[in-house]
Amino acid sequence: MTVLRAVQETTRWSDKLLHFGAFTVLAFLLAWAVPTNPKRRSQNVLVATGIGVAYAAIDELTQIPVGRTADWGDFSADLFGILAGIIVYVAMRELIRVTPFRLEP
Repeated sequence: MTVLRAVQETTRWSDKLLHFGAFTVLAFLLAWAVPTNPKRRSQNVLVATGIGVAYAAIDELTQIPVGRTADWGDFSADLFGILAGIIVYVAMRELIRVTPFRLEP
């Protein structure tokens, strides 16, 4: 019985890591895909965050009608993944902005 419980705990943690990783990538790609207005650089971050949070909520809520349960832990992992993806995007955008090397068209 102890081995079974250990396997269940490991699966539960890896599930949260999968949620975190998937939403990190999703948020980064969403932020990258939203057009950036140079005067409002934070706008695409807010739009990407909003879309990511809405998707995470819908993802959890649509599990209920098909006999699965919505899980606050999964939703939390999704939110932390969105935060991580946005942080990576902002850091990379800033790095690209301050890098003197530019490709000429």
